[in-house]
Amino acid sequence: MRSAASLLLATAILVGGALGLGMQSIKAPRGVRGPRGMEPPTPPPPNPRMMVFAKAVTSAHEATATGACLDPALLCKPARDGVSVGDCPFTHYARMAMALAGHAHAVAPTRPENKPRWLVDAHKGSLPCYAPQGLGNGHGAIAESAAIARRFLEPTSRDDAVLAATAGLFGAIAGYVKDAGDDAAKRARVDAELATLEGLLGGGDDAAPFLSGAAPGLADSAVATKLFVLLVAGGHYKGFKLDARFAGVAVYWAAISSHEAFYATRYDEAEMLFGWGQARAGAH
Repeated sequence: MRSAASLLLATAILVGGALGLGMQSIKAPRGVRGPRGMEPPTPPPPNPRMMVFAKAVTSAHEATATGACLDPALLCKPARDGVSVGDCPFTHYARMAMALAGHAHAVAPTRPENKPRWLVDAHKGSLPCYAPQGLGNGHGAIAESAAIARRFLEPTSRDDAVLAATAGLFGAIAGYVKDAGDDAAKRARVDAELATLEGLLGGGDDAAPFLSGAAPGLADSAVATKLFVLLVAGGHYKGFKLDARFAGVAVYWAAISSHEAFYATRYDEAEMLFGWGQARAGAH
């Protein structure tokens, strides 16, 4: 397992370079403090499908300014450096779904001044936005993370049921993390959403490991990328930890956060903390 983890770390660094992430740290996901004393998951071993996806995802930073990129591209919020992928759970949602589907595309962190005219005119500059014809052509572009994800992952009836049941999850997380005080009602709302998620995950030996079933799918792309915010930003600013009431969620988080499609598309935690710190008006 040590050699496999080392190989993935090297792969992640290479992919990070392709996405303009430079030498940003690749760390095991945080936030799991389950009742069984689970350790944070180790990086998963790569498989051929994801290796193909990783090699196909290319940087489009220079092409963003020129509009020269002809490959399918995902325009997204940039990090503070202007070129790396920024903190956005919706971009993460779209990227994870595209990774699960093995879809090759360019990733284009796009500053406001570099947004293509078609993006501003047709989509009000909204990000993320998938441009199937490349950066210079907005024909067929999709500017909504759920719609982008559904383009590449066909939802099952189980996906649709989970998405409907967890529709309030991110709103609860955002309200809780942004709260610079100690609003018990906002924490209670998060707990209620987690209780719903706990129920969806079920229990027993025959329970599926992922929300979409035996393998991660659309529902996992939507939910896991929001839990990432709760467990990292919520953990940092609010001291949030999963407790014994949410043992199933803790087990699920350990599995999904170490899955290669999640891990390869996650953005830097420091960017997340900076962004949510701004949303909290600088409160710590």
